[in-house]
Amino acid sequence: MNNIPQAPRKIKTCPECGRPFPPPIVVRGAVRQALVNALSRRPDGMSRDELMYAVYGSLDTPVKPQVIPVMIKKVRPQLRAQGFDIRRSWLGPGCRFFLVSVSRSVKEET
Repeated sequence: MNNIPQAPRKIKTCPECGRPFPPPIVVRGAVRQALVNALSRRPDGMSRDELMYAVYGSLDTPVKPQVIPVMIKKVRPQLRAQGFDIRRSWLGPGCRFFLVSVSRSVKEET
């Protein structure tokens, strides 16, 4: 389109092993992005209360706890387009949410 030369992107690598870092996961909305960022930092998963604290900053916020599963449902299509999904350990109280990588066949089904 335009003939402006682009500077080459410098790929960030891990100082310990030298492998490149994965690209950031980007979703629309600041609150949804905070949710995805919090889950991406915790491979062991997070409970709903931990996610409420990570996203809203305090457990005594006036926001109802049901917003976390609703927010996850709304962010899933954006994550699946990038090859990720948010899964839970089980249904019901006390479950933990995990950010996982999904295979190509799962992405094509949706």
